Formats: sequence, C-alpha cells, structure tokens
Amino acid sequence: MFLLIVLFAVSGCVKDTAAYLDASKAAMNAPTHKEAVAQYESGVTKSVHSHYYYEGLGDIHYAYGYYGEAVNDYTRALRNDGRPEYNLKRGRAYMKLSFFRDAIIDFTSVIDLAGSKMPVAYVERAKAYAAKGDYKEAMDDLDKAVSKGGESAEFLIAMGELYFKMGEYGNAKAYVQRALMKDGESSELYLLRGKIFYKSKDANQSIADLKKAIELDRSNLEAKRMLAWIYATNPISGYRNGAEALNLAKSLFNMNQDVQCIEVLAAAYAELGDFDNAVRTLEEGIRLSDDLVQQEDFRFDIKNYKKGEPLRIW
Repeated sequence: MFLLIVLFAVSGCVKDTAAYLDASKAAMNAPTHKEAVAQYESGVTKSVHSHYYYEGLGDIHYAYGYYGEAVNDYTRALRNDGRPEYNLKRGRAYMKLSFFRDAIIDFTSVIDLAGSKMPVAYVERAKAYAAKGDYKEAMDDLDKAVSKGGESAEFLIAMGELYFKMGEYGNAKAYVQRALMKDGESSELYLLRGKIFYKSKDANQSIADLKKAIELDRSNLEAKRMLAWIYATNPISGYRNGAEALNLAKSLFNMNQDVQCIEVLAAAYAELGDFDNAVRTLEEGIRLSDDLVQQEDFRFDIKNYKKGEPLRIW
C-alpha cells in the first residue's frame, strides 16, 4: 500500500512538472513578454510544486530577455526546492546581466551539488571566468569539463567563445566548426560563428549565420539585434538594409525595451534618414539607462544624428 502511494505521488509530480514546462513553452509563442506571462499564469496555478511554477515563469522571462525578472523567479524556485538545475538557470541569467561574480557563485553551487553529473556547470563557469578576463581559470574549468563529460557540443562552444574573447578568431572558428558537426541545429553556434565572421570583417557570412540562428530559434534576441545592427550601420552599402533593420529593431523593442534594443532602433531610423525619430529614441534611452557611460555614448550619437550623420561601424 505504501509503495502504491509513493508511486502515485511520484507520477503526480512528473505530471505537474510536465504541465508547467509545457505551459511555459507554449506561452513563449506569444508576440510579447506581457502576453506570454499572462497566458502562462492563466494556464497554471501555484501549488505544493510551486518551484515548477517559478521555473516556468523564469524560463519565459529569460526567453524574452527580461533577465532580472528571470533571476527573481529562479530564486523563488530555489527557495522552494534547492535543486542544482535552478542554480544553473539563474547563473545563465546572471551572465546575460553581466553579473559574472554572481554567475560564478551559482555555477560553483551546481559543481558542489552535482559536478560529476552536470559537467556543463564547469563549461558555464568557464564562460563566466572568460567574460571577466580570467582566461587561465576558464581554461582550467574547460579541462575539467572535458575530463568529466568529453567533448560535448557545450564544451566546444565554450572553447570557441574563449578564443573569440581572446581575439584568436581562427581557433574560435575551428572549435565552432567541430561543434557544428555534433549539433548542426544549434542557434547559439550560428550566432557565435556570425560574431566571428563579423569580427573578421566578413559581413556576408555573418549575415548568413545570423539568419540561420534566427531560423533555428526565433527567440534568439542577440542574433536579431546583431543582424539589425549590421543592416543599419555597416560601412559597406551593399550589406545595409534600413527597412529590414527597422522591422527587426521594432520587433526587439516591442519584446524588450533594453538599452541595446533602443540603440539599434535609433540606428535603424538614422539609416532610413529619419533622424528626428533616431534622436527621440536615444533621448528615451538616456532616460531609461542608469549606465553613465551608455548615456554619454547616446549623447555622442545624438550629436551626429542632429547633423544628419548615420552610424557607420564595423
């Protein structure tokens, strides 16, 4: 009898888990973050499994680029159930916010709790170290990752990212190519290779890879932002497409009014010769941003836009 009760409880837990995850994934088809959250909240309820509820909500925030809110809900999930998967997800959200020390703390927690079972935590911590410029620590963690989990696609991506940050674009591209042989449907990989091509001043290949990244994952905000940026600012006129840049930038802005989206939107207006809207957009960006350096950059661009000069940047 006791065994039947346990089995029933476990099966119920699995069912609840699937319900929250399915509802979260379905909600991510909504056109805006607000609509996605509303759809999710109308379809599921908090219960004794509320950590699943918060995990699903955090996943939605993350998909739409609301990383601070994702951190908050992954934290709520952790308070209900301290499973390492939630630390991993919160660490990734911290990375998007450039809170690298906090990310390292979360990834270290995953390693302490389940390092041998989740070698990806070493990969993620390596990315955080690399973002801080601690390349030796990053390489040490990647050595541990490959010793525990082999040359996974995640490991190869991290190696590519590390060499990319070090400016060794040839090595970075070689690792991405190897990763693509393992996972040719990875939006993240095409985004990274697109960045490598862009830094190598090959806009044509960069655009092709960014389009592929978006085709594979339409929620890849960074790929959309970068593609819009190339279309709006590339010095070679053949690669610019103001109308498409504006479409992408407006789509991004509707999903997330982040300062980077604002910057791209202003550049797209300028590429189309609509300098009044470009100036107004950056003025709004100054109001929304609490980054003094970003504010000063926006003021510099505003001066150029007022003179009728669009951005031209590699």
